[in-house]
Amino acid sequence: MISAVKNGWDQVAADHLEVEQQLREVRHIMGEPKDDSSASDQRHIAIAAAVESAAFVTRDEEILSFREPILCSLGLRLLSPSEFITQYDSVLNSHRYQFRELSRSGIERTRVRSVDEFDLNFFIDQTDGEHLKSFRAALDAMLADPREWEIYRVHSRTNENIALIAIRIVCDGGRQICRIRLNRCLLGTRFGRVLAEYLADQPLGAWRSGERRVVTITDPCPSPLILDACLRRGWIPADRSLWRISLPGCWTQDGLQAELSSLRDSCNVPEKVTKQALRFVTLDHSAAGTESKTQRLEQLIHPGKADFGQLPNWVIPIRPRWAQELFDFRLWDLPLLDPDTSLVINPDSVYYKRPRNSPTASLGRILWYVSGDENKGGGRVRACSALTRRVAGTVKILFREFQRFGVYEWRHLMEHFKDPDASGIAIEFSSTELFENPVSRDDVNDILESHGMKRQIFASAVAIPDAAFHAIYVRSLRNET
Repeated sequence: MISAVKNGWDQVAADHLEVEQQLREVRHIMGEPKDDSSASDQRHIAIAAAVESAAFVTRDEEILSFREPILCSLGLRLLSPSEFITQYDSVLNSHRYQFRELSRSGIERTRVRSVDEFDLNFFIDQTDGEHLKSFRAALDAMLADPREWEIYRVHSRTNENIALIAIRIVCDGGRQICRIRLNRCLLGTRFGRVLAEYLADQPLGAWRSGERRVVTITDPCPSPLILDACLRRGWIPADRSLWRISLPGCWTQDGLQAELSSLRDSCNVPEKVTKQALRFVTLDHSAAGTESKTQRLEQLIHPGKADFGQLPNWVIPIRPRWAQELFDFRLWDLPLLDPDTSLVINPDSVYYKRPRNSPTASLGRILWYVSGDENKGGGRVRACSALTRRVAGTVKILFREFQRFGVYEWRHLMEHFKDPDASGIAIEFSSTELFENPVSRDDVNDILESHGMKRQIFASAVAIPDAAFHAIYVRSLRNET
């Protein structure tokens, strides 16, 4: 270690105000320092968090006892020297998005009954002239009409004020998100960026699977992180708002065009919004090379599926342990959120496989077959995702490129591939939809047989025809009691 320092380790430089902000949070978690030594330790942790370090290494057992709340609040790993040495590869480049940290943070959403549950000061935008008194009055007015308004707070054990979301239930089934705010102390933190991506992907309570609706964000002062994330995830700006159309189900080209035209003619949706979606509908999706256009269309109507186009379809097996980490928290012993919300924690994730019998296309759809004990959720197709990228390479190179997704650690890949120079495939996926009614393997095989395929045990990825994909997907929408 001394030799490494002498050979030129960098000394970090942090913004003083950012350090002081992080230090306040550190002391909120760890308490006021007992002496000069503990004060110095806390400041070092604050500096590490301010510069988004991959890890803070210490032998101090008292400091290490705070590793969970520090990780949840600041996104900083506290490691012992031995842990750092064994995890060195897994912390390289981990200043990027760490979706695992969100899935491990124990966040919850709770319906608000009184504004006194919040410290509203964390959510007002004083730079745009917003005042606490008027902000509080607006929320009080919303709470006075619970049939029209739903207000949620997002919180954890260590932070009661993570996010605030106020949703107006519109008479035609739509939703207006009139306030969507992150605690301003999270701006500029890794955890804040992760949460913004998550909220932009599926705002809490804004829609339910199986219902057609239009969702708008009309917040006059939305958190900048959320605004940027929304623009990356299919929201369309129009009339000083952000718009997203949810059209679940399978759509023919003519049917989807008629539905969007009806929305346009109703004047409930700005023409700019429907025009963009209609532009993708009317393309010739039968030609080779139009896969990206079909995938973009499905992003605009998510969770809807187009039954036209050339998107390849795959059933990919996954163990329950990785299914719960990557997308399906319903398999957890203690769900992080309300089970009925069926929300996906990770907007983007990556899954590693051996090259043999893995998807051969870079774009397509994935049906996730969870293997294992049926009593624990296995033996079923439980979710559908958009395959957005496929990259081949050695395990070592793939891990360094994709570890920003954070679920897999280096030791996990070594347990599976054994050799860092082994060949592997990284499958990047997004827009995951959890099936309210997972489809059993027998039902999936019945559908495959009806489309001329043999029955499968799904030991590896299986390519299936478009018609079979849609039949399985429609089967997942069937509510049987």
